[in-house]
Amino acid sequence: MVGRAIARQRRTATATAPATSHRTFVTIHRGRCARFVPGADLSRCDLAGANLARRNLSKVNFTGTNLSGAVLTKANLVRANLKGAKLTHAVLRGTILRSALLTGANLSFADLTGANLSFATLDAADMFRVTMTEVIGRLSSFVGANLAEADLRGASLYGAAMATANLSRSDLAGAMLAHAELHAVNFHEVGTACCRGNFLDLSHTDLSDANFAGDSLTNVSFADSIVVSASFAGAALDQVDFTNVDVGGANIFGASYSQVDFHNANLAGENFSHATITGYFGSINFSSADLTGANFSGVDLAGMEFTNSDLTGANFAGSSSGPTDSCIRCFVPIFTGANFTQATFSGAQYGTAILLGSNTWSKTTCPDGTLSDSDGGTCVNNGM
Repeated sequence: MVGRAIARQRRTATATAPATSHRTFVTIHRGRCARFVPGADLSRCDLAGANLARRNLSKVNFTGTNLSGAVLTKANLVRANLKGAKLTHAVLRGTILRSALLTGANLSFADLTGANLSFATLDAADMFRVTMTEVIGRLSSFVGANLAEADLRGASLYGAAMATANLSRSDLAGAMLAHAELHAVNFHEVGTACCRGNFLDLSHTDLSDANFAGDSLTNVSFADSIVVSASFAGAALDQVDFTNVDVGGANIFGASYSQVDFHNANLAGENFSHATITGYFGSINFSSADLTGANFSGVDLAGMEFTNSDLTGANFAGSSSGPTDSCIRCFVPIFTGANFTQATFSGAQYGTAILLGSNTWSKTTCPDGTLSDSDGGTCVNNGM
């Protein structure tokens, strides 16, 4: 009888003791969360600070998992699901994340130096102050991601989708984003200057509505890109390539220029009236550009080249050219082959500091206020 009573007491205690039940649950949970093999289910596990370096974790389910501070150096995370995972301060140096899913993951302060993110999805991820130097991310996706103050020096993100991402105050020196989709990206106060010969490659990209206002952009290529409605207001542009760019409607008010190339660019209707030139001969190359209706009123044209450009309807009223007493070619604007149809130069002052030749004159307003059609089909003897 006594033995039966003791047995009943033990069964009752087991059934009613919540602490014992909780410990049993944790033991089971830990067991599942210790299976570090390909395809394992590690979702919502607490793996903070875990050392998983060099492990094969391909196709593992890390959905909602806490990996903050975890070491995943050179681990294989190909096709792993890290949706909503917490990876703050995690170390993923040289980690392979090809085709991994990291939508909504928190990677703030994480170190991904040299990681492979090709074809990975990081949409809406929080990557504040993440380190991504020398990362390979071909055709990866960062749509809506927060990359503020990120270190992206030397990163290769060819063809990446980054629409509406926040790259403010990030360091992009030497990064390559050719053919990337960068619609409405925030580039406010980005860093681009690094080393001689290094440049930020943003060629062949869609940068419409992107924000570069007030930025200092050095050694950047926008060649063959679309920057429609982007903002470069007040930006300092040094050794920047806009070759073949469609600038249509971009805000360039108050920008400064040194060695900027707009060759064959579409700049129709752009306002350069508050431009600041900080270089000399060839500081701005507008050769073969479409500058129809552009505004250069009151601008010192020293160092600008307009060879074969279309200046139909352009406004050069009150413009001028730099000094001519020394190094003429350092300052003289070049208009060889330019089309001056219906352009206005009223009040302009060039003296002899201008190069002309093979120009098209039609209804052009000369610096002295007369029309080219009344001056023998030219303004050469009327202030130009």
